[in-house]
Amino acid sequence: MKRRKALKKIGLSLGTITLTPTVIGLFHNCQSEIDWNPKFFKIDQIEYMSKMLDIIIPKTSDVPGAYELNLVRYIDTFASIAWNEQAKDKSVRFLNTLITNTQNVASKSSISKITTADYENQLKKFLMAEDHKTKEWNNLLDNKLDSVKLTEEAMAYKATISLRDWGVRAFKLNEYIGENILDYRPIPGEHKGCVDLQEATGGIAYSL
Repeated sequence: MKRRKALKKIGLSLGTITLTPTVIGLFHNCQSEIDWNPKFFKIDQIEYMSKMLDIIIPKTSDVPGAYELNLVRYIDTFASIAWNEQAKDKSVRFLNTLITNTQNVASKSSISKITTADYENQLKKFLMAEDHKTKEWNNLLDNKLDSVKLTEEAMAYKATISLRDWGVRAFKLNEYIGENILDYRPIPGEHKGCVDLQEATGGIAYSL
């Protein structure tokens, strides 16, 4: 499947997003800040997530990527406002484990030394893993989610999946993507309760 089509359809299988004026305004405001600073994640975590997301959602000839859209800004701001303390703690622990795992696998002493190839290897390992492996990781997470005995790989896998989902949701909420890439209909038309998406929009997800 071509990258452009994949980006237009991305997120259809990742669930719905609860939209409020606050959430929409939040995204637009953090994108427009000139002197933006992280509100929740640390600078090195932002750097890591930004590079990962730009590989997951790269720039193409006609669609801006995660870096150009500043998706990591939305994720950071949303986390600082919407997540409870338990969610914040768990997300940071899992993200730090993913970062540590990436450094260990790549034999790099710091995030700044991690290469694009290193990031791509991690994404391939966790997002393209065979079913038996993902089942093993998920079993560990389901049975011992709050246990310190969780393996590094299982936590890194969960962090990768979460980061992808955060990025996809931020992508679909982006004003430019909503108006120019997804199927944008600012004025509601007739309601059809059950239609084929391929027939209705050519397979393109509706803009949120």
